[in-house]
Amino acid sequence: MQRKALIILGLLFSFSCVANDVDLYTKRAEQGDAKAQYNLGVLYTFGEGVLQNDKEAVRWYQKGAEQGDGYAQFNLAAMYGNGRGVPRNVNIGYAWTILAVYHGYDYDLNQYPYSVDKAKAALRSCEQSPNAKAFAALTKTLIPSQIADKLRGKEFSNFDDFRRAFWKEVSKDPTLAGQFNLSNIKRMKDGKAPRARFKDTVGGRRSFELHHVKEIQHGGDVYNVDNIRVNTPRNHINIHKGKR
Repeated sequence: MQRKALIILGLLFSFSCVANDVDLYTKRAEQGDAKAQYNLGVLYTFGEGVLQNDKEAVRWYQKGAEQGDGYAQFNLAAMYGNGRGVPRNVNIGYAWTILAVYHGYDYDLNQYPYSVDKAKAALRSCEQSPNAKAFAALTKTLIPSQIADKLRGKEFSNFDDFRRAFWKEVSKDPTLAGQFNLSNIKRMKDGKAPRARFKDTVGGRRSFELHHVKEIQHGGDVYNVDNIRVNTPRNHINIHKGKR
């Protein structure tokens, strides 16, 4: 199906379904298919094949967003940011935008006032929201400010050097290092990534990985700590699988 981009109130909505698909998307959405939930939300947003209904759109975006669909998360962010179908809440909208980019939505965060500290502040402000669990999970992936500040602006000959410097700095921080066992602390002191739990590994990929939010081939900065997240191998693979 052809995808069209529409601008609504200054925010991008990706339209990837047509009215004839209402029954199909409804059936799949009710069965828990995140992409179908996103597409059904789009139909309700624009009144394509159904009566236009922002609250229904939000309901389906929410379901898809909670399953980690970046497109549903971005559209849910737009609904919160514009107060469509939900009371306007820019912090929740901001937090969902960050989650959407984290899950592969191609959006330039430079268009949005962004920094790790601002992201964490927005996520913390949503701790009492229904989305708190999802936001808390994302907060753990953000590069801690104290580590980011030590690496920010330094020059590295390659990303392997950056990676080694990153994990060495983590090993020096008592609070962060205290989250790992002695074996992993030793690995980090040697500039190696700590091992992830077995259930979070994939094949031979056993260690935590650094993920670029905006990919290098799309103009992402290799050494910009605000463009980097910490992920388990399984999450890293799932993020790239989720990109359309």
